[in-house]
Amino acid sequence: MRDEARDTLFRTRPVSVIRKGDWKLLQFHEEWVLDKGRENILKNNAVEIYNLAEDIGETNNLAAIQIDKRDELLDELIKWQQETDAPISTEINSKYQRND
Repeated sequence: MRDEARDTLFRTRPVSVIRKGDWKLLQFHEEWVLDKGRENILKNNAVEIYNLAEDIGETNNLAAIQIDKRDELLDELIKWQQETDAPISTEINSKYQRND
């Protein structure tokens, strides 16, 4: 099943990625900040996770299904971001206009 939520410009957006074994997690910064991050994780499309052994083309986002693996990798990624002081914007762009 293809995840139609991914927009066609996804490769142009700021993203952090962690890979552990067959698992790959992507954290899209804009959605994470603007759409309340972990608090709204099941609705905001800020996190995607794929099992590359079963889905090399990353077409089936398992973020709402593989919750334990998602949270494990996300915790590791956030810990690394904090330890390295990774630059992730937390301010909303004043020119951002939502298209809801």
